Amino acid sequence: MIKNVRIQDKYIFINDPGHAWLKVPAAELALFNVVNKISAYSYIKDGYVYLEEDCDAGIFLRARFPGIEPQEVGRQFIIDRHNDNESIIREYDPYRLADMARQL
Repeated sequence: MIKNVRIQDKYIFINDPGHAWLKVPAAELALFNVVNKISAYSYIKDGYVYLEEDCDAGIFLRARFPGIEPQEVGRQFIIDRHNDNESIIREYDPYRLADMARQL
């Protein structure tokens, strides 16, 4: 059971020259009931899940901000961080539902 989860007001969208990820606390995935909808193309480390941009980030954002247009979510709730080099995120463990209990 998830207790005392502080929901973030803003989320960091981290991108490198080839891909991008949305950094989300693992507890929020559970809170918004999307833990079983996230693919192994996302990564997990130290209580955060780095949701891949193509599908997983959208799954979370639609659950987190229901009824708000994606462009508006991007303007109000996303902070972009660009890296000219390959991101270290690629070295993190792939997301697996079985690993979530250790992250919460």
